This record gives sequence, structure tokens and C-alpha cells, in this order.
Amino acid sequence: GQNSRLFYQMHQATDPSLFSVALYTGEIRTIRRLVEKDATRQRLVILIKDNGQPPLSATASIVLTVVDSVPESLSDFGDLTLSPKPPSNLALYLIVSLSTISLIFLVAIIVLAVVKCYKDRETHSGYNLPP
Repeated sequence: GQNSRLFYQMHQATDPSLFSVALYTGEIRTIRRLVEKDATRQRLVILIKDNGQPPLSATASIVLTVVDSVPESLSDFGDLTLSPKPPSNLALYLIVSLSTISLIFLVAIIVLAVVKCYKDRETHSGYNLPP
């Protein structure tokens, strides 16, 4: 509905004359060509609002680094590396849980089949025909 409609606007920018934000899609575009005097790091803060009652809003911060070559840009991301997380045992727990549930289901099916066969045998043995 109308409450889900989002609106985007530039809230802050290092150089507001360099970027624009599409109102309905949030697409960020350059307005003009980059020149040597432009800062190599551009920070944009995008404000996102919805159409609900009451209207809610959030901001997204984007940092852009403008470089001439790829190796130069990779060195800037050295401080953004995350420490590796230890492997999670979640997969193991899921496998064990699924195996246990499957085994219980299989045992229940076998028990039901044996009980059914036993009752059928008792029923048929009660109807012996005379010779």
C-alpha cells in the first residue's frame, strides 16, 4: 500500500554539487564530472522516509573513495577487515536434530506397521473355516 512507499533524499554530502539521489528509487548518480580539486573521499548521508502514519525515517551513510587505480583503493580498505569468526557448530546441531527426528519418525512408522500386522493376524485367525 501507500505506507510502503519510500522516499530518498540527500541529507548531507561532502560536496552536494557532485551527487544526486532519485526521490523514489534511491539511485545515487553523479551530477557532474569529477575534477582534481574534488576530495578523494566523499561521504553521503541519505535520508529515507516512508509514507506511513506516523512516518518513519532512517539514514544510510555511504563513504566513496575516488581513485585512479585499483591497488591504491585496496590499501584504503585495510582498516575495514573484520576479525575472522570461529566456525559455528550450528550446522552440526541442525544435522543431529534432523537425524534424530527422522529416526524417531522411522521407528514410529515401523511400530505402527507391526501393530497393524499383528491385529490383522489376530482378526484372520478368529475366522477359521470348519473342515
